[in-house]
Amino acid sequence: TTIAVSASSMNIGQTVTVARWDEDGTASVSYRGAQWKARTEHQNERTPGIFTIVGVTGSVLVLKRRDSNVREEGK
Repeated sequence: TTIAVSASSMNIGQTVTVARWDEDGTASVSYRGAQWKARTEHQNERTPGIFTIVGVTGSVLVLKRRDSNVREEGK
């Protein structure tokens, strides 16, 4: 059995660090030895920190703040 895995699906779940966000809502992040453009769909997440890759659109990584991936106890 052969399972086809797209390159983008291999990136899902990996983490990157965002040092700063640009005014256009994107960031430049280092990932797999290269600089990538990244964005998040939630404006309130545009602060520096650790993010999880949740998608890839063309050559742009779609990120979600890592803290928001963790469930709070008791909720």
